Amino acid sequence: MGALSSAFTGIIIAVISSWVTVQLSLRRFQKEKIWERKFEAYIKIIEALHNVKDYMATEENFEIGIRNRENASPEYFSNSFAKYRTANDEVAKYRSIGELIISEEAVLLLNEYFKNTNVNVTHYMDEINSIWNAASSCLTKLLIIAKEDLNESTNSYFISIFISKMYYLKQYLERDNKHAD
Repeated sequence: MGALSSAFTGIIIAVISSWVTVQLSLRRFQKEKIWERKFEAYIKIIEALHNVKDYMATEENFEIGIRNRENASPEYFSNSFAKYRTANDEVAKYRSIGELIISEEAVLLLNEYFKNTNVNVTHYMDEINSIWNAASSCLTKLLIIAKEDLNESTNSYFISIFISKMYYLKQYLERDNKHAD
């Protein structure tokens, strides 16, 4: 009867250990996927803000005469403006998706960006400067927020791995103690 009881206990421990292993693996996989989605979102927002700044810098060059509008093709203007609109739409998309992917602080920053780009100005040059400054400020702050958010996610990921390793070590030591008795 003792051998049967010992075998049954071993089977129960194996089943529970397997279940815990699967659960921890799934949790790890989910955390990795979430981290990847956050990373991709921050990269897309940062690229979009760079595109906004590039467009505004080009427009400023046309306005102050460094570049001549007459020498640029209509396709250049339509492509350039389309790239700017796409960039703004990308930032707006992540502002709408919000905290599902990026941090609350990042969402608030994107709201501030759009608030700062929708100012009433009387001259086109003021609008260019306003949008460029808003994108530049947002970009600088977003880089800091993204690093903190991604680092925090990474730390919690490594903490969960550490906890799972400690759990297995405890299980192993308990089994060794039982076999030693």
